[in-house]
Amino acid sequence: MVHAFGLGDRAGTVEIFVDPTDSTPTSVLPFTSHNEPSQAGPRACERHKAEIATGDGVLAEAGIDNVDLLKIDVEGSEGAVLDGFAQALAAAKVRIIQFDYGRVNLRTGTTLKWFYDPLVPLGFRIGKLSPEGVAFKEYSNDDEDVLGPNCVACHTGWPEAIEALRCPLPNWQTAV
Repeated sequence: MVHAFGLGDRAGTVEIFVDPTDSTPTSVLPFTSHNEPSQAGPRACERHKAEIATGDGVLAEAGIDNVDLLKIDVEGSEGAVLDGFAQALAAAKVRIIQFDYGRVNLRTGTTLKWFYDPLVPLGFRIGKLSPEGVAFKEYSNDDEDVLGPNCVACHTGWPEAIEALRCPLPNWQTAV
């Protein structure tokens, strides 16, 4: 089932910016291009209104008790989406979160540390996702490279998932 709204830290309406030639950078941030070095130049974006809801509100309204996988790909609004799931996260009702981590994080200030600080105390292990799996590890400033890839946070209440997803870290990193 598809719902005609996005997720955020409150219910209501937001302004979104859409590139009419490429929907991938659609965001609440006023992009003028895809923010990639290869981009030939800025492209004007259209402004639209979009409805948003909180994850907690959606779960309550739909009668959903648990979320096995929360995939967040919101071009800079990851923090707002997670804030909207505050009750579910605190109650360990979300087991795995996959979120983007890249150049847009430079514009929002949503660093990896921002994800580690609230999620680790709630029982999550976090690591970068690769084709081999997830390299779970403690936070390090060295991880703040904004080159990606996506990251995964897995709740420790699901240890079999952590073990199934885990892959070896590069030799220069330390596992947790």
